[in-house]
This record gives sequence, C-alpha cells and structure tokens, in this order.
Amino acid sequence: MHTRFQFFGCRRSPITDVLRIAVLLLAALPGCRTTEHREMVSAHGANGSTCEDCHLGAFQAALFDHASVDYGRDCATCHAEDTWHPLRVPNHDAFRPLRGAHGIAGCGACHAAGRADPQPQTCIGCHAADKASAVPDHAAYADTCEDCHTETAFKPATFDHTDAFPLTGRHLETACASCHPNERYEGTPTLCVGCHADDRDHARPSHTGLPEACETCHTTAAWAPPTFDHEAAFPLTGKHTVAACSSCHVNQVFEGTPSRCVDCHRDVRPATHEALGYGEGCEECHNTENWAANTDHSLFPLLGKHAETACAECHPNQTYLGTPHACEACHLEDRPATPDHTGFPTDCSQCHGPAAWRPAAPADHDTFYPLTGRHVGQPCEGCHSNGRYAGTPRDCNGCHAADAARATPPHAGFDTTCTDCHTTAGWTGAHFVHDFFPIEGAHTRLDCAQCHVGGRYAGTPTTCAGCHAADATAASPSHVGFPDTCTTCHTQNAWSPATYRHRFPVPHRGVSACGDCHLDQTDFGNFSCIDCHEHRRAETDREHQGEVDGYAYDSAACYRCHANGRGDD
Repeated sequence: MHTRFQFFGCRRSPITDVLRIAVLLLAALPGCRTTEHREMVSAHGANGSTCEDCHLGAFQAALFDHASVDYGRDCATCHAEDTWHPLRVPNHDAFRPLRGAHGIAGCGACHAAGRADPQPQTCIGCHAADKASAVPDHAAYADTCEDCHTETAFKPATFDHTDAFPLTGRHLETACASCHPNERYEGTPTLCVGCHADDRDHARPSHTGLPEACETCHTTAAWAPPTFDHEAAFPLTGKHTVAACSSCHVNQVFEGTPSRCVDCHRDVRPATHEALGYGEGCEECHNTENWAANTDHSLFPLLGKHAETACAECHPNQTYLGTPHACEACHLEDRPATPDHTGFPTDCSQCHGPAAWRPAAPADHDTFYPLTGRHVGQPCEGCHSNGRYAGTPRDCNGCHAADAARATPPHAGFDTTCTDCHTTAGWTGAHFVHDFFPIEGAHTRLDCAQCHVGGRYAGTPTTCAGCHAADATAASPSHVGFPDTCTTCHTQNAWSPATYRHRFPVPHRGVSACGDCHLDQTDFGNFSCIDCHEHRRAETDREHQGEVDGYAYDSAACYRCHANGRGDD
C-alpha cells in the first residue's frame, strides 16, 4: 500500500507525519496487514525506514508501558508484521520459562498494570492469594507449591501420599473425606486404631485385651478373613483344625486361653490316670488325631528283647510316670562278674545292644585298637584272659611272641614288628617286601629255602657270585679269569643264552665254537688267528714289514689291525 506514495526524503517533514497518520489509519483497514503491508515495508526499507517511523504513536499508547522499562523501539524484536498480538519476548525463558498454563496466560496476568519490571520467580510470589483461598485449607502447608502442583494446572495435585501414608487395598478406593473430614489434613492419624477404634470396639469376636496393632491380624484388603498366625501361638493339628473357635475360646475370650492339653480336656481324663500315677503330659501317650493311646512307645523305642518283654516288667504296679530310660537303671544287677565290669562305664549301650547281652561290641573299641581281619571273630577272652582288660597289649608281639618263637621259618633275629610281613587276615601269605634283593625271573620260581638254607635269613648274600660260585666253576666255556659280575653276561631269567657282547665279530667265516679261536679253554684272554689263517710267514712278513708299524707275526698283532675280522683293512 505504501507503494502508492513516494517517500523520498520525507522522514522529518510535516508531510511525513501526515503520511504516518494516514498509514496508521490505513493499517486499521481490513487487508492492510498482509501482502501490501510487506510491500510497503519493503519500499520503506529501501529508504532506511523503521517500524517506529510509522508506529511511534502505537508504541507510546501501548497498554503495556514500553517506555518505563526502556524496551527500545525495534518493534520487530517482539512483534510480527501481520499483527501486534500475540507478541514474542525473545529472552523470556532466560529468567522465567513459560510452560503449561503460563504459556497461554496473558502478560497482564503476571505483569499487572502494564509493569514489566522484575516479577517474583517463585510460585507463592504470584499465588499467595490462591493458597490462602485453597480447598482444602493450605495454611499449614509449605510455600513450595511445586511439591504437589505443576504449571499445567492447580488440579489434580500430585501429592505423594506414599511418603506420609501408603494407600493400599481398600484405602485406594476410599474417598479422601473419609480420612480427612472437613478437609482437615494436618494431624491425620497413621495408626489403624486411630481411624478404626469404633470398628475394633464392635468387633466380633470381642477384641478386648487384644493388642491395638491391627496389622498383626488384618490387612488393608479387608477386615475378614484375619491373618492371625495361630501356629505361632498354638499350632492347630489333627482334631483341633476342625474344632470351632468357641470350643477353646469360650464367650469369645481369647486372652489367657490355656495351651496345655489337660487344661481343656481334664473332664475327659480317666480317673484311673490319677491312680496309676500318670502325669498331666497327655501328649506323652496321646495325639491330636484321637484319644487312642500312643502305642509306638516313641519315648523309649522297643527294640530287640525289649519288644518281647511284658509291660509290667518295666512298669510294675502300672506305674508309668518316671520310668527310667537308661539301661543301668534297670540292669545294674545284671552286670556280670566275668569279665569284671568294675571301672567300666555304666552306659551299657557302649558295648551292648537291645538284641542280647552277647556278643558285646564296645562301640569305641576302634578308638584304641581297631578290630580287623581275624580279630573281628575272636571272643573277647582271647585277648582279655580272665576278664582282664586294663593293660591289654596293643602291639602284635605282645600277644603273638609265642607264635613267632615256633614259626617256620624261624623268626629269631627278625624284627618284632609283625605288621612288616603279616596282616590280621592270617599268618600265612606273608607279604615280606624283598626290596633289598628284587625277586625276578627264575628267582620267582624258587623256594625260600633254596636261598635261605636251613631257615637262615640273616647274612644271605645279595650278589650273584655269593650263591652261584659253584655254577661259575663248572661253567662251559670255563669262566676262569672272568669277573664275578655275572650280570655282565647273564640275567635272572636263565643262565643261557648269555648276553656277553663279543668285541670280535662272531661267528667268523663259519667258525662259531669258542675253542676254534680260544685254544686254551682255561684262558680266554689268549686266542689264535694264525692257526686258522695259514699264511706263509715269509710272504706275510714281506707284505707287512716296512709298511705296518709294530708288525709282528702273532695273533695279538693281527687283532690290532684287523679287529673287525676283515683282511683288507
């Protein structure tokens, strides 16, 4: 619209003022704030025009006092070209973010009378009057409104009831006014009895004498059924589980209810129980399933001979109360003189069982001498002659010295530690460890007596020659001059074949008999080469003299050069 005028140089002339007024009037006309307004602003912009040039009057007349807070006159900072409203304050969030209901509230709601100077930054700074007129009464509440409210709206409030009193069960369905009458919140009780005293007073059964901690038996889900833990006070078993509460709690009296059987069942207790001296511990013979007497004798299990014994033998005159449970209380007179039990413990069960007095089996015999092997089946008097127990030997020789003295082979000189060779399984099958001379090969097939002639063990040789000197003397070939270390050529498996490693290769050109080379069978260190190899000496001398150092026409010289048995070396 401004394009209809030429504003060259008109910013400070009267005509300019007239035109400004005209523009303001025209701006009020329909359609003047759209495209034509932008074209007009564009045309002004080319001449350096500003919003103030046209809208100074609007700036000065604004309801919101722009001059008092020095907003500046760059209208485009807060206003758009299309309309004055809604305006935008570009830095409002820097000091007070506008959220929720604050974002849609008019500026005047917070900036009364057009004041833009700093406003309160807390909720209560603006909403004190709202708090004062609030329902419910907020007089006792803190001024931190944000604890329960948001900027979206005052209601619904977000009060965290869990911190003060968690709402569970039926409380979730209860109207606030039921607990907070007359909108009274401060001082509301948090104990069940604080609200439910009347319910308790009229409860059936009567709660008189019961503790006021309702949660001990009830939950917030409902009053009934209660969750009273009867097991902790008196476990209900057998017939008690189906008995009516009033059977034990007469007239609904719960406090002081007896817990002993006899206190409730004295009227059904037979008169004979008193005459027989029975005690008042009904549970010793009866259970809650029925009155029938307990016949399993669990107080004293009837085992062995006890199961065959007449009741009157243990309960004379039908006296049951105080019947002893210890063996010695009934059987002290049965303690035998043989073996003498003097000094023995009076706890018979340490050696005897209910099956019979014999055989006795000391329960702790293994702690001082374990019974194994042949010892297990021996009668006690075999070790404890004449009923003597104190000082009984614990080493083998203490009891078996006579056995060692007549043993074959004789044990004279042997160590008295019998367990080195024998076990409790029996004397025979001794397991003597022959580790000083390992028994191998042909030795394993020999009788002990072949090495231990006459039952002599001490001083038995441990070298081959010690036992086999005669074999070496009679050997063929003759072993004269051979060392006594038989194992150089022989093993324990057998004398033959010998494992002697001949330094000269044999057999040699078909010769295998020792005597072919060793003409003297008494001296194997002597051998002959020239007796088999019939060289003429003259020819042999001519071939070797001057060429072979130390040459001589004898067998030892031949061996020095021809140790491998070959003539071309």
